[in-house]
Amino acid sequence: MRAWRRFQSAVAGGLIACAALANVDRAQPPAVAAAADSPTAATATALDPLVELNSAFRAAYAAHRADKLAAGGPVIIVSGDDLVLLAEGNRTQVRFSPDIYHVLKTYSHAPLAVHVMLVGQTDRPLDDAAIGELQDFVRLLGAAEEQIDKLPLADDERRAQRSLCEKSRQFVDEVIAARQVAGERLEQFTRDIGPELLANAERAARVQLDALDRQVQTWRRALCPEAWGQLRVIVEGSHTVRQGNLAVQYFDRLLATSEREHRVVFTEGIYEEPRALAVLGTVIVDTRIGASFFDDPQRMHRDLLADAAAKYLKSWPATR
Repeated sequence: MRAWRRFQSAVAGGLIACAALANVDRAQPPAVAAAADSPTAATATALDPLVELNSAFRAAYAAHRADKLAAGGPVIIVSGDDLVLLAEGNRTQVRFSPDIYHVLKTYSHAPLAVHVMLVGQTDRPLDDAAIGELQDFVRLLGAAEEQIDKLPLADDERRAQRSLCEKSRQFVDEVIAARQVAGERLEQFTRDIGPELLANAERAARVQLDALDRQVQTWRRALCPEAWGQLRVIVEGSHTVRQGNLAVQYFDRLLATSEREHRVVFTEGIYEEPRALAVLGTVIVDTRIGASFFDDPQRMHRDLLADAAAKYLKSWPATR
């Protein structure tokens, strides 16, 4: 996907550079080569057909991508707390993330906040400003603790959230009293509470997956089997959640996809629906290009220059 875009950009630049250097003897002194590289009206005129050729390719590619998207089956887009279904010319958007999912995540942030507030201030006295921020945080933790009994939580969930708050508050109280914290003591706190964080993340994951499945199965029943068989999915997200993304795992399992099918696409850092759909279209087109040219549907989903670069770099001396 990104490899093909790099290739598109490189085509124009590469052809222009090659045309400019075509009549330059590679043994010429640098001054002569530099003079030959200087743009002239004649050179620019000679390059016009190459620029037009590249523009024609881009236009054909974009048109083909649009055609593939228009002719494709339904698309589900996972966008934060929302799911979007594009099917038969209609667009349906629903919020699927339950509030309890965000509650669990928020309480998990308590010890994380302690860490980021203190990790850069260990092994030295804390000034009044730092102490004031910690005191404000303790008050915030107290207010959050008071809400636990008012939330629709199961007993084990309630105990877990209270533990996260209490342990975070007790540690911060200790730091305030001492007006400093040793790096080893902070690391001990984070390591001790780490398993509780993971356990709470597991609770949040179960809640989110159950909610996601309920909505997707509702749409599945509304689609005919043929349309469901053509379903593609776009998952929007940031770089940090790409690896092992919850929604990607869910749809890979639900659709029984393989990596070569590309029915589930992760659009890193892209949250605008038209751009996300363009990425999906690019994946569809590039998969076909890879299969047609190289008998490898995956080939255009990595840098086109990757193999050549690896081969050439191996020929270089160890030190350069």
